[in-house]
Amino acid sequence: MKCKNCSEELNAGAKFCPGCGAKVEAAPELCKKCNAKLEPGKKFCPECGEKAEAGAEQGGTSGAGSNDASQREAQILFELGKEQADNEQYADAVKSFTRAIVLDPSNAEYYLNRGNAYVEDNSKALADLNKAVELDPSNAEYYGERGFCYFAQEDYPKAFADLNKAIELAPGNAEYYNNRGLVYDTLEDHSKALVDFSKAIELDPNNAKYYKDRGLSYFMLDGYSKALVDFSKAIELDSDDAEAYYSRGLVYFSAQEDYSNALADFNKAVELDPDDAKYYNNRGKAYRELKDHSKALADYSKAIELEPDNPEYYKNRGIVYYILDDNRKSLADYSKAIELEPDNADHYNDRAFAYELMDSYSKAVKDLEMAYELDPSDERLELIEDAKAEKKDNSLLGKLFGKK
Repeated sequence: MKCKNCSEELNAGAKFCPGCGAKVEAAPELCKKCNAKLEPGKKFCPECGEKAEAGAEQGGTSGAGSNDASQREAQILFELGKEQADNEQYADAVKSFTRAIVLDPSNAEYYLNRGNAYVEDNSKALADLNKAVELDPSNAEYYGERGFCYFAQEDYPKAFADLNKAIELAPGNAEYYNNRGLVYDTLEDHSKALVDFSKAIELDPNNAKYYKDRGLSYFMLDGYSKALVDFSKAIELDSDDAEAYYSRGLVYFSAQEDYSNALADFNKAVELDPDDAKYYNNRGKAYRELKDHSKALADYSKAIELEPDNPEYYKNRGIVYYILDDNRKSLADYSKAIELEPDNADHYNDRAFAYELMDSYSKAVKDLEMAYELDPSDERLELIEDAKAEKKDNSLLGKLFGKK
């Protein structure tokens, strides 16, 4: 029997086509005695009057044979779903895994893979991972995947519990240590994160991601030389990882003030992933430090184009306009930063300086007072007093020289 949709050969008793996934229309049941077509729900054959018992070859098998056929078809659909997931066809993969589950609802692996295919629906993913654990509570992979799902949902206690269980069941699996390290890192317990990342590297020393993750922990703990070594190792193992170049560039820029090497790494990150706004933003910073203001402006503008709701990019472009004495454009960018992040005191400080350069001392004082209200400090108070003094001095000069 062939599928009406794609002509794929169908297994006996198949409910879905293994080729296209279309639902298979059941073949009509025939009378065993006279081969007449039986009407659904009728107890006797309309032709010979025999009791309506469908022929096994027409109506499908029963018992163990039927179960075997269903499991074989489920496995075909499962393999199709895995292929679709590998090709990032997640919606189709979910459909294939669902059909497999309908045919064989006791297979934990099907729930695991459908859960992983719910890439934008953590709640559905979690439900499937719960079912996988329920069906096979001794499988470390299911706890590991569920732990990472809890991590994505920011449920850190449950993430720890599952990852601990996964490590207990499979202490030689590097990924579980690395993922637990990511949870520690997120909670800013970088020392414990380092222990887990180092264990992951010990178990799998050729995994670039583990070096990159450990490098970030070293960076957060001001261990810049070790961070540099780890990021370089990550690049050695995977030379196409834009994030590794970007991270190493941050070490060169922030810790070593080596702006030329930072620029080289940011260039490589942009080359590998030209759609990530933060790469342009940080390359813009390197250009600014190297006094190449036109390229800095171009990079900040590109970052804004890619991510127009990020206040930092407007602030940074505003700084370059400020350096170039283009006060109106500087003012516009600082104002946009304030619009996007009105609770950030630094944005008001920045705009106050632009107002001062434009002799708008009243507005400058107002912004400095707002900055002090949001983040009180002696330094901010001193800036307010200085601005008020400048306002008073310029008011006196205005009277002396006929200014208004």
